[in-house]
Amino acid sequence: MAKNLVAARSESTMSTASVDDAADDSFEDDADATAAESLAQKSSLDYGPVPSGCFKSFQKDLGARKVFVGGHYDYTDGVSHWLSFKESAQSEIGIGVSASGAKGTFSASGGTKKVKATDDVADFDRSSVNEHDYTSYRFGLYKLSCGTSGLPNWSHKYLSEAYKFAGGGTYWKGAKTPAAWNCVPLAKGLTYKKTTSRAWTNSIGAKTSDLIGVDVSAQAGYSGEVTIGFQFWSKSGLLCGTKDDPGGKPGLLVARATK
Repeated sequence: MAKNLVAARSESTMSTASVDDAADDSFEDDADATAAESLAQKSSLDYGPVPSGCFKSFQKDLGARKVFVGGHYDYTDGVSHWLSFKESAQSEIGIGVSASGAKGTFSASGGTKKVKATDDVADFDRSSVNEHDYTSYRFGLYKLSCGTSGLPNWSHKYLSEAYKFAGGGTYWKGAKTPAAWNCVPLAKGLTYKKTTSRAWTNSIGAKTSDLIGVDVSAQAGYSGEVTIGFQFWSKSGLLCGTKDDPGGKPGLLVARATK
C-alpha cells in the first residue's frame, strides 16, 4: 500500500550533542578563536574569491550549525534507502551578506563556497521513510573592505561563511515525497547506489537563521564520497528521478511501487 506523502515529524541525532540547541558561543574558547583566526589568514582560495582591490578579514566565530547533505525518499512499502557522507565530501554552502554585520540585516545573496569534510560522518542508517540528512560546519563573520590605497573611497560589507567542517550528524524523518516519474525497474534484493552527478540545492539547507537572521543554501552532489543507496527487500519496484533517469542526472531519487 502506498505511503502518505507526509510522515509524522520527528528528528533524531547521531551526535552526542544537539546542534540545534547549541548556543552561539557554545564552541568558542581561546583555542577555537585562535584556530579560527589562523584559518582566516589562509589564501582566499580557502574562503572564496576576493574581488580585485579588496581584502577580507576574520571578525569572529559564529558557531557550528547543521547543513543539509542529502535526502532520500519513497512512495511505497518494502524498500530501504540510506546515505553515506565520507571524508573529502564537498558541500557548497551559501554566503550571507550584510552592510552592517548585525543579525537580521543579512541576505542570502552572497553566492556560495565549497567546503570539504575532514572526517567520515557515520553512515546514515537505512530508513523506510523519507529522510533528510545533515552534518555540521562552523561559520565565521568576515569583513570585506574594497577601495583604492591612499584614497578615502573604501566601502565595507560583512559576510557570513562556513569556514571549516565541524562534524557530527543529524537526520529528520518527515520530508514530503517529491514528484518523480523518470523510472527504471529495480528487482527485489538488488542494491542500487548513486555515486555521480550533482544532487539538488536546498535553498534553506544551512541552518544559520539564529546566527544571522536567515538560512542559506546548501548542496552536496553524489560522488565517491557522497553515496545514496536503495534496496527493495520485500518486492520489486521502481527507482525514479525527479529530473532524469537514475543513471543520468536524476536530481532527487524516489522509490515507487511498480505501475
